[in-house]
Amino acid sequence: MDEPRGGVADADRLAQDVMEARGYFTEGRQRAYGENSGPADNYRRAHRISQANDRGRAGTRELRQALVYYRSLFEELIESDEAMLTRT
Repeated sequence: MDEPRGGVADADRLAQDVMEARGYFTEGRQRAYGENSGPADNYRRAHRISQANDRGRAGTRELRQALVYYRSLFEELIESDEAMLTRT
C-alpha cells in the first residue's frame, strides 16, 4: 500500500460502518452478547492504532498491524455471513 496512513483511516471508517450495521459496539457501545468476540477484538485493536494515526503517533509497524487486524476482522465477518447463508 502506497499510503498506509490513508489506508488505515479508510479501513477504520469502513469497519465502523460494517460493525455498526451488524450491531457490534463502536465508540463505547457494546454488542449485547459478548464484547470479546473475535471481530470486536480485531476492531478494537485496529481502531486504537487508527486513533494514534489520527494524532500522528503511529509508525509504519503499527499501521501495518492495524491493516492485519482489519483484514482479520473482515475475514471473520465474511465467514459468519457464509455460515449464515448455508444454514438458510
